[in-house]
Amino acid sequence: MKYILAIFLCGLVINITAQSAEPVIKVGDLPSDEKLEFFEESEELFSLKLLEYYDKAIALKTQIILLGAEPRTKFSPPSFEELSDQDIELIKKYFRIAKSLEKEVIALPEKNSQKQIAGLRDSLVSERKSNDSIYLAELESYLSSKYNEYFKERINQCTKDNIYKNYVIDSLKFDCLTQLEKQRASISDYYDDFYKNTYPAVSVSGSANKLFFSSDKVQDKLTLNTELLLNLNPLFKYGKYFDIWLAYMMPVFETKSNNPQNANIPLLHKWNSDVYSVGLNGNISEMISLDKLRIGLKLGLGHYWGLGRMPNIVLSDAQYSGQIIKFELNFGNKTVFAPFEVFLAYSTYFNSKDFILQTPTEIINLGKANINNLSLGFRVGIIRTNSID
Repeated sequence: MKYILAIFLCGLVINITAQSAEPVIKVGDLPSDEKLEFFEESEELFSLKLLEYYDKAIALKTQIILLGAEPRTKFSPPSFEELSDQDIELIKKYFRIAKSLEKEVIALPEKNSQKQIAGLRDSLVSERKSNDSIYLAELESYLSSKYNEYFKERINQCTKDNIYKNYVIDSLKFDCLTQLEKQRASISDYYDDFYKNTYPAVSVSGSANKLFFSSDKVQDKLTLNTELLLNLNPLFKYGKYFDIWLAYMMPVFETKSNNPQNANIPLLHKWNSDVYSVGLNGNISEMISLDKLRIGLKLGLGHYWGLGRMPNIVLSDAQYSGQIIKFELNFGNKTVFAPFEVFLAYSTYFNSKDFILQTPTEIINLGKANINNLSLGFRVGIIRTNSID
């Protein structure tokens, strides 16, 4: 019906002695990409929009032919494969074709009867609107009858599926919580049966140390210490209260000695040392016991010995030996899954003989002055053993 009306109107145009060549139908502007995406969602709406521009191209091509000209813009109907793809570029293609034909009409020689052409165009537009309204009404009725029940059934099914899935998820949550409670109970039983009745048999520790000398001619550098603790319980059944330590310390310090060339600028010499010690600790493992934290105390007595030397200088080594007394405050977590503790210790080294440091220009004799040491470190239990009270 639309094609016949377009051909009829264009046939009338050729018989009119007009002064102005004006398109029998206006193509208008192409909708924005955002609006065009709407037509991709429905096959029917996509086809409707495509045929709109195709109809206008046919009408304008017919008008050009009836006015005695040959259309420069060539086109053919869309194929079935193009319609099936529903690509927005196809709509844009036929819009450009219709727009190009519209420009060709405007470029033709002027004719008469402008008002008649406008009236015929209005009739064509009115007929098109009427046909489109009928088509859309029929399409809406068809879609409603075909899909309403389908979508209603799908919504009901999705609702049932969601209810069932929520039930399954709630069941899994309950099972997980139940398993977690059982695991917590098992861990608690393990803690009660094992940890409360065991003590570290072998532990290792590392610490940073600050040494305090009695003379300002000796300046301490960073000192590292590593220690091995052996609990006596496996041998004597009272390791809860005593353990043996074996330690190695690497004191690094500088000495200031007289400078023969400039008395105001002393000579500095670096000393590297190796100091070993062994001793016995008495323990109060839980001096203070909180929910998960325990605070313990160690009192140790031992013996130390070692040597100190200046790198690349051949002189007599400094010899260290004497006794040690130390106090340690340690903090530990009461769980087998974190078997470490942090400790703060204060030690005093009692020299059994004069502490002599020989430099290239001077002999520094500190006498039997004590050396004090402040330590901060951590200890890890490697092996635990049962303890009998």
